[in-house]
Amino acid sequence: EVVTGFWLKTEWLWRKPLPEVEDILLEVGGDNYINYLTEKFRRYKSLP
Repeated sequence: EVVTGFWLKTEWLWRKPLPEVEDILLEVGGDNYINYLTEKFRRYKSLP
């Protein structure tokens, strides 16, 4: 089954060591991931 809009670089699967999860999420999710994290921090009152 395909997830619309999802992609990954197959070379990530063979990299040693594997890339950091956060780096992949930033590359795949871009601004959406940044906005998600920002909102999460705001909810915990870590950001204004």
